[in-house]
Amino acid sequence: GFEKAAELAIEILDKIKDRIEFSSKNIVSLVMTAMTTLSSRIINVNKQKMAEITVNAVLKVADLKRHNVSFDMICMEGKPGGSLEDTEL
Repeated sequence: GFEKAAELAIEILDKIKDRIEFSSKNIVSLVMTAMTTLSSRIINVNKQKMAEITVNAVLKVADLKRHNVSFDMICMEGKPGGSLEDTEL
């Protein structure tokens, strides 16, 4: 059951996948992709800034040659009294 479903899911994803070309100097496509995932009303006004911060955070810990990202090295800290406009990397 589960293994067959996983195989089928991988086949479907292989058919619909899209390759996104980028470099550490040209992150426009990554920012655009990140912006599509940030759809809450709370973040909508700051979507561009938050997408850029997200992409830059991932690129800082990514090993692009090995296609590896250490997500454990990325964390977000909330500060009392701050707003989204105060967000920085």
